[in-house]
Order: sequence, then structure tokens, then C-alpha cells
Amino acid sequence: MLWSYEVNSMAEKEIINRILEKVTNPVIITDVKMRIVGVNASWINMCKFSHEDAFGNTPKILQGPLTNIEAAQSFTSNLLRGSGIFAPLINYKKDGTVFVNHIYGWHMGDLFIAETYDETVLH
Repeated sequence: MLWSYEVNSMAEKEIINRILEKVTNPVIITDVKMRIVGVNASWINMCKFSHEDAFGNTPKILQGPLTNIEAAQSFTSNLLRGSGIFAPLINYKKDGTVFVNHIYGWHMGDLFIAETYDETVLH
């Protein structure tokens, strides 16, 4: 269980902890400003960013030249409107490895959760 940064309440911290403890797939949790407030060990393993690298940043840390910015913005817009949304995006690990990130996002109050997985690594 990993969380940090500004979280509005103990209730949000408890929700973050519960999600991060129960979901085994890589998970990233953001606040309404899309700042990362939680990641689990599977996400750290997949993306190679530490929790210190992630907290307070936005998921844009995963973007690079091949990332479809319009698709990423559409994912975020739908998520902010309250829709559960799925999107495959080309993202980048901290070491520069390009990968296809399959993301399913939903929200819980003011927290936005993205459960992800790396299906294919491109070389």
C-alpha cells in the first residue's frame, strides 16, 4: 500500500489504501487535478517510476513522442465527466521503453482510478 501527497481527508486515504491493497493489476490513482496520489507495487514494476517519482505528478509522466495526446485527453475528459472509460495508449516507462498501456478508468468521489496493464512491449 503506497499513498502520499495531498489527500483531502482520512476517508480518501482509506479508499486509496483499500483499492491499492485489493487490486493486483497495476493501479494509479489521481485527484481531481489529475495529480497522482496513489500507485501500487504492480504499477511501479510495470512503469519503472518509483512512488516518489509519481506522487504529485500527472500521468503525463508516461507520455512521449508516440503517445496519442488526443486519445489521452479524451480518456481524461470522459473520466472527469464520470464515465468509466477504456483506452489503449502508447506510453513510456521511466527507462524509455515504449509500451502499449491498456487503461480502464473510473472514479470514486474525487478520486480517479486507472487500472492498467502492459500487453505488448515495443522494441
